[in-house]
Amino acid sequence: MFDSLKWRQRRERRLQNLLNECNAKVDTERKAARTPLERLDPLIRELVEMGDGPGYGNDRARKIGELLNDRGGMGYMQAVYYEVFNWHPITARELQRVWDGIGDWQA
Repeated sequence: MFDSLKWRQRRERRLQNLLNECNAKVDTERKAARTPLERLDPLIRELVEMGDGPGYGNDRARKIGELLNDRGGMGYMQAVYYEVFNWHPITARELQRVWDGIGDWQA
């Protein structure tokens, strides 16, 4: 029984190490895909900066979504979303909800 417990613990450590390696690789790839802040369109930069601070649950984030939709529709909004996602993979999901109903965007 003790051997079985040791085996499970070793297996869990190996799995956790694999998960950590995978997460580190994805994080590195996401960081490499980021456009440098100074090269971003001012509206996109503003969204990225919102992710550092108050988040996207505000009228300004929605207004930016409407402006982006006017510029290039759903395809442009998706490209902007993925740029923001590369900077803030967790809080970018909030942006999806804020943009719900703008043009063809659906959360």
